[in-house]
Amino acid sequence: MNNFTEPPSNGSFERLEKGLAISLISINALSSVVACVLNFLIIATFIKTSSMWTPSYILIVSLAFSDLGVGALVQPVFCVNLFATMKACPSLFDMSSDITQKSGWVLVFSSFLTITAITIDRFLALNLHLRYQELVTTQRSLTAVIFIWILGLSGLLTQWFHIAEIIYPSVVATLVILNITLMVKISRAVSKHSATIHAQEQAVQGSLDLPGYKKTVNTMYYIMGTLAVCYVPVVSEKIISFVIKRSAIAWYLTYTIMLINSALNPVIYFWRIQDMRNALLQLFRTMPCCQQQH
Repeated sequence: MNNFTEPPSNGSFERLEKGLAISLISINALSSVVACVLNFLIIATFIKTSSMWTPSYILIVSLAFSDLGVGALVQPVFCVNLFATMKACPSLFDMSSDITQKSGWVLVFSSFLTITAITIDRFLALNLHLRYQELVTTQRSLTAVIFIWILGLSGLLTQWFHIAEIIYPSVVATLVILNITLMVKISRAVSKHSATIHAQEQAVQGSLDLPGYKKTVNTMYYIMGTLAVCYVPVVSEKIISFVIKRSAIAWYLTYTIMLINSALNPVIYFWRIQDMRNALLQLFRTMPCCQQQH
C-alpha cells in the first residue's frame, strides 16, 4: 500500500540527516505531550460534567479520542521511525513504519468522519430549529460515534484489498467536498438570519440562539482552517509524488505538520468554548490538591 500515512520506501532505505531528524523528533515529541495532556483533559472534563453530555459534545469527545490516539501512539512511533532513518536501522524502520501506517490511517479516517459529523450537526441545528433536540439525541450521537469508529477501523482493509486503496481516498475526498459544501450553506444561512434579525427577532430567537450558534460556527471555521493548513501539505506531497520521485525529507516534514493538528484541536476548543473552559476550571477545583489549598 502507498498512501500519505506511509513513509516513502522505494525499495531502498533513505537516511535522514541527523540535524533534521533530531529537529523533527523534538517537534513531534513536544506535540505528542501537548496532544495527550489537552485531549485527556477534554475527555476527563466531559466525563465529570453531566451538563456536557449532549450530542455536540459527544462528537467533540470522539475527535479528542482520535487526537489522543495520535499523540499517544502515532507520534511516539513516528519518532522511532525518524530515529531509525537517522541511524539507518532497516528492521526498526520497517516495524515503526508498519505501526505508523496502520494506526495513522485509522485515526486520520476517524477524524475526518468525526469532523464531518460535527459539520452535519451544526447544519441540522440551523435547519431543524425546534425539531433539532427531538431528532438529534444523545443516543443517536453515540450510535453515530460507534459507526464512525467501525468505519475508521475498516480502513485497515486497505492492507489486504487493493480496491480499498482507491475507495478510501475517494471517500476522504468526498468528505472534504461535503464539509466545504455544508459550511458554505451554513455561512449563507447565518448571514441571512443576521440580515433579518431585527425584522424577525422573536421568531429567530424562539427557534435558534443565533449569537451562540454563530460562535460555534466560527469555532468550526478555526477547526476546518487548521485542518486544511495541516493536511494540504501532505496531500500535495502525495500528489506530486505521482509525477516525480517521492522525497523522504518532504514526506517527513509534511507528515509532521499533519500530526500537529491533534495538538491544535483541543487548544481551539478550550480557547473558543467558554463552557468547556468553565467545566475544566471546576474540575480542577474539585481535585484534592486544590481543595487542600483552600
